[in-house]
Amino acid sequence: MRRRRQLFSFFVVFGCAIGMPQLVAMGADNPNCPPYGKETPPAEYKLIAFKEENGASIKRVHPLIGYPAEYVAMDYNLENGQPYSSLNLYGKSRPHVGIPRWDWFSGLSDGELTKIGGEIYVFRRSPLILRRLDGHALASPPEAAERQFIVPQMGNFSVTDTSRPGRQPTLRFNIKKFERAPSNSNDSDRVLLATRCSYDQLSSPAQSEPNGWWIGWVSVGQFIQTKHWRFKVTKIVFPDPQERVRGWAELRLDAVPPPPWPPAPHLPQTQIPIDGDEQDR
Repeated sequence: MRRRRQLFSFFVVFGCAIGMPQLVAMGADNPNCPPYGKETPPAEYKLIAFKEENGASIKRVHPLIGYPAEYVAMDYNLENGQPYSSLNLYGKSRPHVGIPRWDWFSGLSDGELTKIGGEIYVFRRSPLILRRLDGHALASPPEAAERQFIVPQMGNFSVTDTSRPGRQPTLRFNIKKFERAPSNSNDSDRVLLATRCSYDQLSSPAQSEPNGWWIGWVSVGQFIQTKHWRFKVTKIVFPDPQERVRGWAELRLDAVPPPPWPPAPHLPQTQIPIDGDEQDR
């Protein structure tokens, strides 16, 4: 993680523009688009490159036209010369539909797939673009994409309650490992999920230390529940190099107001120690 941060000085930040007039007319913040609504997101997002100024990268936040989020995207080369990009989406809070402020970060390489607003997009470096793949098997129907988010394998996802002054509860997720269940067992496929609460408290699974990490295996159908929110694991997408998929877990946020909720299904109380570098990931 520290090495990745050192590479940030080499980033080229690129902004967002859409070449389709009908999408521009929709505006940058479409309240009918997932995760707030059920409308299909735009067909493509064209990206424009910006160069560095005075040796420092320009961090610019730009709206994704037709999608309720802004983004910072970075394009750079790793130390081995391999081209690499990252995309960071910032979604605005919508308390009336049960959506807190959210932040989604994912690493991308040319030709890789990601999921935005329930739809599958392919990322291209030349030209810089995210293009929707209609009818893709990993896409979600509009009615299922509401309050749905992904936790990418190389990246993270977080939500923050901005309605509270001062210490704002934040819940953050990232993925450590995928594991398929043996074919001759009754076990389920699962993902090793790292979960951190700041100014909040996990109730399922139980968390012994405030503002600390819980790391444990979760399967489809299980819940991650705090004092403020509850997420259900709805799908696990395993890495597939041939299909250019790094893998992710899909979570669905229950609408607020929060508790009381019925008891969540049991989660394994697995505590796995992690070092400081992993905690900063």
